[in-house]
Amino acid sequence: MSTNSHGHDLQLEDQEDFAVVYPENANVHDDPSMLDDAPDGAEIMSRQSSRIDRILHHMGIRKRSGRHIAIFFIIFILVITLVSCVPRFRSKRRRVHGDFSVKSHITAKLNSMYKSHHLVFPTFEAGASPTPQERAIDYLALQPGIVPWNHTKFVQQYVLAVFYYSTHAVKTEYASKPYPWANDEFWLDDLDASCKWYGVYCDDEGHVEQIRLPNNNLSGNLPIELKFLSSSLHTLDLSNNFIVMDGPMYDIFTDMSQMHTLLLEGNFLSYGQGLPSQFQNMKKLKELRLSRNLFKGHLDRHHEVLSSLTKLTHLEIESNHFSGSLPSILGKMSNLVFLALGGNAFSGDLNLFKSGELKNLGT
Repeated sequence: MSTNSHGHDLQLEDQEDFAVVYPENANVHDDPSMLDDAPDGAEIMSRQSSRIDRILHHMGIRKRSGRHIAIFFIIFILVITLVSCVPRFRSKRRRVHGDFSVKSHITAKLNSMYKSHHLVFPTFEAGASPTPQERAIDYLALQPGIVPWNHTKFVQQYVLAVFYYSTHAVKTEYASKPYPWANDEFWLDDLDASCKWYGVYCDDEGHVEQIRLPNNNLSGNLPIELKFLSSSLHTLDLSNNFIVMDGPMYDIFTDMSQMHTLLLEGNFLSYGQGLPSQFQNMKKLKELRLSRNLFKGHLDRHHEVLSSLTKLTHLEIESNHFSGSLPSILGKMSNLVFLALGGNAFSGDLNLFKSGELKNLGT
């Protein structure tokens, strides 16, 4: 005897409907005729159906029609399908929020870094074309393991990404139909291997020391973010490209205290007052090549740049638009071994070279 949820007693009767009682010690293998008394399959199914009807009757449940069963089955399938989709939906939400969280983390870290260099973090306008900085952030946000990176690695990857987007097929007044880089092997492919990107050279600890990309179809402007590499970058060779610079763009070089090789000849660099004053802070500079650009004015009217670059061994400024007399400081730069001044509009005599201090020049 058992009781259902409605309090009805269920008397499980008619047990004989489901059992065939054989005599004690009977063996159907010895007497196959005994199987004749066994009910066939149809009879068993009929008895089971009758029993189920009686049980449902006692439980107060009416037997459902085929149409009702079909509807129930469809609802059941829909519920199962919906439940199975919920984890994927939640996972997608986590990924979306995760990306947003990563970008927020990157933006906060970059904002602090810009402030430390006395720069204003760039703003991004909705609907406008993405800036190189914005594209770099989006790119970094997609990289696995970006958040726990150490500070140096994080800075370098961001700067290199901004540099790439700032100079890759960028239109300027001198390059209306710019080409992509001639060689960008491995660039932005693997952040953990950025020291193997074409033209990038690092020290044993992974700090970027050199960027060498001459004759590589670079166009656009050099990004101010290059300043963030000032503690390690000592060589920058972007000769014979389509780089455009003027005025405050040279602020990049204000903090380049380790720079000793700056090769920028054959571009579209301009400055109306001789050598940019920002160069005077590169006191370790040994090689400066600015030939075939658009510089003009007196080379160094106030003697503030060349007098600071006392370690210069190579100075190449030919084929620009410099004018006026040569600064006397040139005659005192004893470390010079190579000097190229032709193709400008200098005036005056060359007596400054008779000082006897340029003992290494031309040797």
